[in-house]
Amino acid sequence: MIRTRTVAAILLILFVAVMTYGTFISSLGCGGDAVGVEGLRVDFPEVAGPTGTPAVELAVELPDAPSAMMIYRVKQADVTPDAVADIGVKLGLHGEITTSTFRGRYTLCEESRCLFVWRASGAIEYQRKDEILFPLEAPTLPTKEEAKRIAIDFVDELDLSLVGAVVQDPFAGSYMSGPNELPTGEVVTQSYVCHWAVRFDCELHSVPLCGPGAKFEVRIGNNGEVGSMVRGWREVEPYEETSIKSPERALEELREGKGSHDAPLDCQEVILNGLCLAYWMEGLGEKQDYVVPVYVFLGESVGPDGKTQDFRGYVNAL
Repeated sequence: MIRTRTVAAILLILFVAVMTYGTFISSLGCGGDAVGVEGLRVDFPEVAGPTGTPAVELAVELPDAPSAMMIYRVKQADVTPDAVADIGVKLGLHGEITTSTFRGRYTLCEESRCLFVWRASGAIEYQRKDEILFPLEAPTLPTKEEAKRIAIDFVDELDLSLVGAVVQDPFAGSYMSGPNELPTGEVVTQSYVCHWAVRFDCELHSVPLCGPGAKFEVRIGNNGEVGSMVRGWREVEPYEETSIKSPERALEELREGKGSHDAPLDCQEVILNGLCLAYWMEGLGEKQDYVVPVYVFLGESVGPDGKTQDFRGYVNAL
């Protein structure tokens, strides 16, 4: 009897130890069940206009898709006033750093130039508030190749380069078409390109980024001066691979009004001519723990008057 009780006591101790160890491991975020799929999906609002969810017509064949994709963990940025000051020094800014509770960011401004760093994401934005990007007369702009080099050098000087980032061909960031009355009452009669916008694109294992935080852009104005820069990308590392839904199921969910899209409220029909997978980046002021895949739908929305406009929709891939 004593031996039986001893064995039972040992088994009980082992059971408690295993359960305690399992709880400890889960608290560290280890193992496939540490973060449930429900907690990883993008929290899209359901979208439906006054006429109900618009009819969705598919004008192309659905592409093949992998059965599983990698989820990435965000390397949280250590945003401190000292870190902001270091970036400011590289920009030649040495003023007082203030904190905006409403926007959740640090601000460093001097005269017409400002640096903003969001605490939740580590996103960085630089702006000039003078007329460098929106001049009252035709500016002297660099060539497109020169604009690309200026953008690359600017990013490198701030130590903001990303491995795998590819600079795209510059495009007109803004265009003045005269005659046009400005808010000051002055009338501009010329038509001209105001500045060049240079974007950096990046992929995660050949999959593009999308969403409000998938921004990395430098705008270059008069005499080749940088007028603004925004970098919303998060630094990430592989977390785990998980299965994703099929394109057919994603299309069904779009038709059910799930996900998100930019169709007008009175839109009655959407014609899809493209579908791809992309990784979603939250907005600059949002904290994000994981970067997950979504389906991106492209096409045209049709209004009650028959007029069309570009359509873009998103559905969770997990």
